[in-house]
Amino acid sequence: DEGQKIITETELRAAANLGWKNNTHTPDPKIFERLRHYKHRLMAIDWGGGGEEDVSFTTAAVVGLLGDGSMEVVYGRRLLFLNNPLAEAMELMKIYNTFHCDHLAHDYNGAGSLHEVFMLQAGLSMDRVVPFVYYRSAAQDLVVYHGSEDDHHRSYYHLDKARSLKFLCELIKLQRIRFFDWDFVDVDNRGLLHDFLSLVEHKTDTARAGEV
Repeated sequence: DEGQKIITETELRAAANLGWKNNTHTPDPKIFERLRHYKHRLMAIDWGGGGEEDVSFTTAAVVGLLGDGSMEVVYGRRLLFLNNPLAEAMELMKIYNTFHCDHLAHDYNGAGSLHEVFMLQAGLSMDRVVPFVYYRSAAQDLVVYHGSEDDHHRSYYHLDKARSLKFLCELIKLQRIRFFDWDFVDVDNRGLLHDFLSLVEHKTDTARAGEV
């Protein structure tokens, strides 16, 4: 009641229209027929860390970029690994290679830097990695490149998390981002797309910036 959902189930269902189910262990053959139509293919990772009972809830999505700038999320998977980041990295590399991805984007904050090392050890090339660090700024662009420095050798991109999620949901509403079929089954098997429904916009008054 304190906030407003920024995307509805109806809007998500409308964008989940690629025409195949997200079978995590046996990807639909239609996906591989579709891959050649993409200008660019990437895998995006949200690192889960240690969750309940030390289980990681790392989630990966495979996305294809079309020539008109629209995107298709062809495959997604939530990995439920016990505390074993190297095994997790090796499994993610299998997904990366299976779908012939060009780049990997991930949240570099905190444990992300360590996970990146494991991905590199599992065979990923450094020049294929696009690391993001979340920040908040109403004055800067949504994405800002941050070069390497003497005290931090790794270059990365600053990403305004709240604004980017809002922008993402608007693209979904316009079906500029589309997905595999709606994958919610029941409360015990929620799928992946249902996660978007947890996003809520809550506005707060501040002394300097007004409403944020």
